[in-house]
Amino acid sequence: MAQENEMTVSEKEMLIECDEALDISVASDFKALLQQAMAHGCLIVLDGSHIERIDCAVLQLLSALFIEANESGFDVEWRNPTEALQYAADMTGLKETLHL
Repeated sequence: MAQENEMTVSEKEMLIECDEALDISVASDFKALLQQAMAHGCLIVLDGSHIERIDCAVLQLLSALFIEANESGFDVEWRNPTEALQYAADMTGLKETLHL
């Protein structure tokens, strides 16, 4: 059963625990979560340890997050990215953009 993407906030970082399926069906909610994290202005940590499936819509959102972070001077990093995530990033040419 899929969990819902969750965000944990501390003074130094925002941890986003990614769901096992990141696809178009959750893209809108995931985008809102990423925007909320960006507004906080601290380190964003994406826990990718549960990701089993990810589609192009969410890869686009994540790419925009990393590009915005680079341009705006805040940091985003991965914690435990799965092979599925790394494979999808590699196959779409986004490995460098997504810092994987």
